[in-house]
Amino acid sequence: MYTTGSSEFGQLGNGATGEHFITANKIGFANCSRFEPRTNFFTSEEKSFSTGTDDKKVQMMEEIRISYIACGKNHAMAVEAAREGDEDKERRVFSWGCGDYGCLGHGVQADEFYPRQLVFFKNRMFSKNSPTKVSCGGQCSLILTERGHGYYFGRHKNVGDAAMRPALMDALASNGHIVTSLSSGAQSIICCTKSGVTVTWGSGPYGELGYGINGSKSSSKPQFVSVMDSCIVTKVRSGYGCSVFLIRDDDEEDKKALKKLQSIEIEDVEEFDMASMELYKQKHSGNMAEDAERNLGKRKQTDSSQGEKKAKN
Repeated sequence: MYTTGSSEFGQLGNGATGEHFITANKIGFANCSRFEPRTNFFTSEEKSFSTGTDDKKVQMMEEIRISYIACGKNHAMAVEAAREGDEDKERRVFSWGCGDYGCLGHGVQADEFYPRQLVFFKNRMFSKNSPTKVSCGGQCSLILTERGHGYYFGRHKNVGDAAMRPALMDALASNGHIVTSLSSGAQSIICCTKSGVTVTWGSGPYGELGYGINGSKSSSKPQFVSVMDSCIVTKVRSGYGCSVFLIRDDDEEDKKALKKLQSIEIEDVEEFDMASMELYKQKHSGNMAEDAERNLGKRKQTDSSQGEKKAKN
């Protein structure tokens, strides 16, 4: 695993923040502009598993192979690849960086400067249901297991309590939904299931929740995205103001589901651009006239002053 970029909160996993004095009263953080390997991974001692304390970390001496990674605003996560000869053992999950609101899942609000194992998944119940994928949002994290169970920790809202350790998203699991892809954005959560159901919640001021133009811009609880009903989403990714879906198109049922979705053609984009330009002209026509008149006055003043100088000479 290699990292590069800002190290202010330890998100590079190199054990440091790069903090240094720029001047006597100004602090800066050194960035890494080249790819560097990260081989130091940490876990917790057995006696600290139940308490989730932060002071019993020990370095893992074996080689760790990574199969999946994710980055949030100031934190990162990684999932271990299946271990050769021991495929039945649970895959380990690591998190590091900014630990605000418990988004690292270690039970404390503390930054981690090295990848640290989430001891929550060090359990026999996950030997046949290992974590496979992770997603990092602004201040929350999601984990998906082999059997399609989603776990959430951190906080994606401006108010309310934070989940300091991974918690099962029981609204989906209790209703038999098998999650196949999930993602977290700045303040939004998206889960897509095996049966073609897409569920979103959180805040989506730019429409990233998918409720439509006249739909709500936020939801405190998981809500179905009706327009995507029966669409099998193979992958979903959330950004800071947008969402991107990859939808299966293999058979007639897939094509039938896709027909319900609106599509944008080149002509629509050109028409939108023309309408936007016309609206801009109407909105700024008064200002443009004032600017033109002002510029004309300046030119007259310049010509007049130049004429006076010539007359004096």
